[in-house]
Amino acid sequence: MSKNVFSDDLMFERGICSLLGERLISEHFIIIDFDCKSTIKCKKFSNQRRELIGFASNDVSFYKAQRAGVPIVLDKKARVKDVLNFFLFGRIVALYKLKSTLTLREKETLLLLTDGKSVEDVAKILNVKENTVYSFRRNIITKLDIKNRISLLNYI
Repeated sequence: MSKNVFSDDLMFERGICSLLGERLISEHFIIIDFDCKSTIKCKKFSNQRRELIGFASNDVSFYKAQRAGVPIVLDKKARVKDVLNFFLFGRIVALYKLKSTLTLREKETLLLLTDGKSVEDVAKILNVKENTVYSFRRNIITKLDIKNRISLLNYI
């Protein structure tokens, strides 16, 4: 479809292209779906004159967008009217709002786990003990209202 919409969800890609139009997107925006399973390198877009816009449907995806340096993240669950108002009039109604607030270390732990790192790897990278990583993971599960660590892995 569009060279400026990055998603592994064909319905999302078609929907955003139908809503905004191929021309508007290609001239002004690069749109990235952070619910994607594939990793997208946002640095390759930094030299572009088009505005980077991310979409997220959950906190994990929002944190991935934040880590990638995407300044604007819209909620995939927002009403079509609100998304359209954002792109046409700059209204911020469709911006993603975090459901819970994680500490910096919890965010780092979550993102490393999202990247497929083991608890051992996370402990080494963050220079903490494995028990500390387990505590971070437990806090993440509680704050994101996830049932257990298996559900967390499915969530990310």
